[in-house]
Amino acid sequence: MTKITTENVLAYFKGVLTSYSQVFFSGNAVFGILLLLVTFIHPYAGLAGLLAVITSHSTAWLIGYDRKLTEKGIYGFNSLLTALCMGIFFEPSPLLLFLIVITSVFIVFLTVAVQGVLYKYSLPFLSIPFLISVWIVILATRNFSALSLSPRTIFFLNELYKLGGSQLVRLYEESNKLPIPGSIKIYLESL
Repeated sequence: MTKITTENVLAYFKGVLTSYSQVFFSGNAVFGILLLLVTFIHPYAGLAGLLAVITSHSTAWLIGYDRKLTEKGIYGFNSLLTALCMGIFFEPSPLLLFLIVITSVFIVFLTVAVQGVLYKYSLPFLSIPFLISVWIVILATRNFSALSLSPRTIFFLNELYKLGGSQLVRLYEESNKLPIPGSIKIYLESL
């Protein structure tokens, strides 16, 4: 067991923050703080993502995986992506929190497995664990009656109106009319 020192605590939190920046192939903790704040634009997704990163990072830390990789956020960014999806698509519930924790622990092991297999061939593992885990979550949860899909995105314009009135709705509608090339528009919508 690792001793709790100031250096270890700082390394732990740096690893949590760099899990966010790893999504954009960066190891910058300041960029990680910015991305952490951005995820809270959608509060449930932000909380789900933070819970997942803390869970996966703690799992990797407690098991004793490579400290350098842990501090770089390698074991946390796939959990972050998966939990952001779960936080957006499902209604908040105790079952969702449980699934996020279980999925985050699973993703740590999946990341190590995929990384180990692809390392032999000098290939990066990138977001393959995220893709596998999202498919598993989608397939496993579609029959859970206690876990319901979120209707929040259906009422997006209503939420915009609540936040900024008709001016914000008008701004949103006008921005959709801008002549943006299709490839750029698809990229921006996928974020």
